[in-house]
Amino acid sequence: MKVLSGISVVALLLAGAVATPSFATSLTPGNIVVPAVTGTGGFAALANTGVVPFSFGGDTGIVQEAVGTYAGNPFGASDLTFVFQVGVTAGNIVNLTTQSFAIPGISIDVLQFNGALSAGFGGGPFTQAVSASLTSNGQVLGFGFTPPNGLTAGMTSYILIINTNQTLFESGVYSLQDGQTQNFEGFVPTASTPEPGSLALLGTGLLGLAGVARRRLFHK
Repeated sequence: MKVLSGISVVALLLAGAVATPSFATSLTPGNIVVPAVTGTGGFAALANTGVVPFSFGGDTGIVQEAVGTYAGNPFGASDLTFVFQVGVTAGNIVNLTTQSFAIPGISIDVLQFNGALSAGFGGGPFTQAVSASLTSNGQVLGFGFTPPNGLTAGMTSYILIINTNQTLFESGVYSLQDGQTQNFEGFVPTASTPEPGSLALLGTGLLGLAGVARRRLFHK
C-alpha cells in the first residue's frame, strides 16, 4: 500500500476558513443522516493510499483514502479524520463503506467537501453523497449516492469526511458496491485506550506482580 506525505494531498480541502464547521452532522449507530457540505479547510494527511484504480463487475474508476488531522473536526483538531473520494469511468457505484467503527466511546461526525482529494480526480464538477449510515452495532459506516444507479460514468464524488474523537489508526478495509463488492486496503480508527477486558487483565497482572514483590519483601 502506497503511503504519501501530507504535501501530496495539498489540493485537499483548500478552500474556506479553518474554524469548526457550523453544520456538523453527528452519526450514531442505527441511524441514517444526510452529511452536511462544509467549506472548511485545514486537513493534514498522516497516511494516504494514493489513487487506486478499480475494476469489477463492469465498473471502473479510481478511489482514494487518507487519514489525518482536520481543523474542522468538531471533536478536536488533534483527533483523527478519515477522507475518501471515488471517481467512475464506466458502470456505476452505489455505496462506499468502511469499517471498523465499533469502538467504545467513539464519536463520529460526517461531512462532505466540494473538491478534489488529489490531482487524479480532476477539477469537477463533483457529486454529493445523499446519505451516511452506521450499522446498529456501530461496525460499518457507509456513504450512499443517488439511487438507483449512484455515481455513473464520468461522475466523481465529493470528498467524504468522517471526523472521529480517536487519536490512533491502523490498517483496515473499505469497499465499493454496486450489487457486487470490491475491497481495498485503507485506514480505520483503533481504540485510543485499552478496552475493559484488557484493563481487567492488566489489573490482575499488576496484582500478581504486587503479590510477588510483597512475598520477596517479606522473605528477605
